[in-house]
Amino acid sequence: MKYTIRGKGNVNLTNSNFVTSGGEAKIFKSNNTIYKIYHNPAEMIPDGKIYELQEIKETNVLIPKDIIIDNKGNRVGFTMDPVDKVIHLCQLFTNSFINQNNVSNDTIIALVTRMQETIHNIHSAKCIQVDGNELNYLVDENKFEKCYFIDVNSYQTKSFPATVIMPSIRDWHAKVFNELTDWFSFAIIACQLFIGIHPFKGKHQDFKRHDMKKRMLANISVFNKNTRVAKSVRDFSRVPSNYMDWFLNLFEKGKRETPPSTSGEVNAIVRYIFVTSTDNFHIEETQPVRDYDDVITYHSNTNSNAITRTKKSIYINNDCYRVGSDVRLVHTPNTLTPVLVKLEDRKVVIKSLDKNRHVSLGSPMVADNIMIVDDTIYLKLKSDLIETRFMDSNQNSSSLLVTKTVWTISENSSQIFKNIIVQDILGSMHYFIPMPSKNHVKMRRVFELDGCKVLDAKYELNVVVFSIFVRKTLEYKLLVLTEDNSINNYGSYKARFINTVGYSEVNFVTLDNGVVILIYDDQMEIFRNDPSIKQVKIIKDKELSSGMTLCKRGVSTRFFTDNKLYSIGMR
Repeated sequence: MKYTIRGKGNVNLTNSNFVTSGGEAKIFKSNNTIYKIYHNPAEMIPDGKIYELQEIKETNVLIPKDIIIDNKGNRVGFTMDPVDKVIHLCQLFTNSFINQNNVSNDTIIALVTRMQETIHNIHSAKCIQVDGNELNYLVDENKFEKCYFIDVNSYQTKSFPATVIMPSIRDWHAKVFNELTDWFSFAIIACQLFIGIHPFKGKHQDFKRHDMKKRMLANISVFNKNTRVAKSVRDFSRVPSNYMDWFLNLFEKGKRETPPSTSGEVNAIVRYIFVTSTDNFHIEETQPVRDYDDVITYHSNTNSNAITRTKKSIYINNDCYRVGSDVRLVHTPNTLTPVLVKLEDRKVVIKSLDKNRHVSLGSPMVADNIMIVDDTIYLKLKSDLIETRFMDSNQNSSSLLVTKTVWTISENSSQIFKNIIVQDILGSMHYFIPMPSKNHVKMRRVFELDGCKVLDAKYELNVVVFSIFVRKTLEYKLLVLTEDNSINNYGSYKARFINTVGYSEVNFVTLDNGVVILIYDDQMEIFRNDPSIKQVKIIKDKELSSGMTLCKRGVSTRFFTDNKLYSIGMR
């Protein structure tokens, strides 16, 4: 559709420019510019508010810029500066993401400091953030140094009040929104960045699980001596001393103060979690027991090889290779040669770990993103999803990586997760699953995802789990889909939602016998990957923790936490 950018000419936005659809507007991207088009032009913010928001001069605050007008002369939206290669801030709350991406506590401190500086400058421009929840921040995915502030049109300005705020960051003691309520919301976000838990979660004997508002009003936080937190919560020593004093004043004493001007000292304690058997589970370290050089971030058993990834190295059975955190591992299909893969300035780089076999590219390959599925390398380049394959030559002991198949996906509205792609097609949600053994990409339309923000996803043996935020109800949930691949019902699925207490990273395995193990909110679910079997077993146990990342070996369940790999079975 053709629109006019006030004072700058016309722009034609097509389906290929579509990025996503929210509760109030659709987002498009074209010519290095973001276009926000309201569903209902009557909800478009006034010019006067845009002018007042433009007093914010921080380039990482994505303020409305130019007015968009439709062919009837209606004001229907505005432009913004684009951001690329970003993640949602809440992903940094989880231990697994921090470990997989080797994010240090110093990086978190620096990020919090820069966010604080930006909020201070927003206040200097006579604006109030109001709804500074974790989904209104984006962070660069490479160094995690820069934080972008989004949904700026909802800010409160000198002439235009704001009314919307997520309950989890609201200061329930306050009657009006002001700079101090912004700082209270920021403190909640900062606390989760430092230790991985909302300051008013955990378990307290005087409050029910979801009594967050009552906890806030009573000033009973995770720092209260009678509050119990899960093992996965990072040690409180990671919080800089001046921030800890601030948190105690805010959350425990009910004082309302601006944040500290300096972070203070940090004497972080390295605290490893040791897991033992219980009445429900038999838990032991896998055999043979070994000491890994750092925190484990990945484990699998492929072609009878035990593959373990730590922050520093890749272990293949008893061999250890020191590699960077951006390096992936695949095996060639015939000779099972281990090959390291990474993107370097968008160029695909590969290296053989077998001195007797050489690997090379059939031609130069570039990509915006990379995904590994069943030892197969998939590259995303603009709107192309490229499946590659290794051509092995036994005569000259070499393997050549070449393009096998190319599929078309949306350049702007596709999200790549562990082994699944989620795509928003003009507000209709779909997922794509590469199936390298079948030279096929499976696609499903998922109505249950409409109106949701997908934060994480994983597929394994007919089971898909999404971690989502439901925009309408402002709730985090897991969506579990069990595919039906029977002849009569092929392409259908069974879906169910699971309420969670906050953002939960997807953590499940499907064993080779069809048993599914899912952990969230420090509890376990066991069910089958057969949609005709509805039984779900829920287990709560003191040793269960969301920090236990599940993996498997055939029909045996394993998990890792810190630098230890365990097997776990029912009593």
